[in-house]
Amino acid sequence: MENARALDLDSLKTVTLELNSAKDSLQKVFEEESWLKKLLECLKTELENSRKEHKELKEKEIETESVVGNLNSKLPDAFDEMMLTFQQMISKNENAKWESEEMKKKAEELKKEAEAMSEYLFSVFLFWILLH
Repeated sequence: MENARALDLDSLKTVTLELNSAKDSLQKVFEEESWLKKLLECLKTELENSRKEHKELKEKEIETESVVGNLNSKLPDAFDEMMLTFQQMISKNENAKWESEEMKKKAEELKKEAEAMSEYLFSVFLFWILLH
């Protein structure tokens, strides 16, 4: 009977050791489960932040494309306006050059007329002096 009792005690020790081992394993599983839950929550938060950022970037991209499209539609008009202004400036410059040349010619003519008049008046003056 003692032999049976010793076997029962050995079995009880073995079961107790296995139970303690199972408890330790279960505790580790619970700790790992808790760690994994925290990790999952962090990943969910990060995913939500990434989605928000992606949405904001998409909105900015749409806004940027709209601005670029608007600028692209205005660019030909602005270029045409700039070219027209440039051509007008060239035309005004050419007109100013022509007017300047005309004024030089007119000034030269007036100078010649003034010299001729001066010579004529000098001749008349000398003639008058000779007569008197």
